[in-house]
Amino acid sequence: MSTKMISRLVTLLMVSGLLLITSGCVRTHTFGGGVYTGEWKNGMPNGYGKFEYSENVIYEGEWKDGKLHGQGTATGYEGTKFQGEWKYGKLDGYGTKTDQGNTYVGEFKEGMMHGKGTLTMADGTIYAGTFANDQYVGP
Repeated sequence: MSTKMISRLVTLLMVSGLLLITSGCVRTHTFGGGVYTGEWKNGMPNGYGKFEYSENVIYEGEWKDGKLHGQGTATGYEGTKFQGEWKYGKLDGYGTKTDQGNTYVGEFKEGMMHGKGTLTMADGTIYAGTFANDQYVGP
């Protein structure tokens, strides 16, 4: 999945502009074409929750100040899946990305493959080593 598609997925999941009256409870709210069920604090998702968007985009995990933050899993179009550590809306830390039969397991930085990891392509080709800015650098 391209960085643009990842950005779209994250944008669909962000709800920072949502204003709610309740705080500190688990509730279900409909907004932006999707449904969020989870914990709220200061008028936005904080804690554990699940967001389901009408286009089969789902994020389940931890939130902070209305953004994906902590451990979580996002699934999207055509089986795309991101699982791991999120920081302010982007994969950052150790995680797994599966897209179009390709699977990357390793480190991420600001949503991109960055650091040590292994990328297994749909055709069986394996790239193991260092990645920087979503590109394989070498062993």
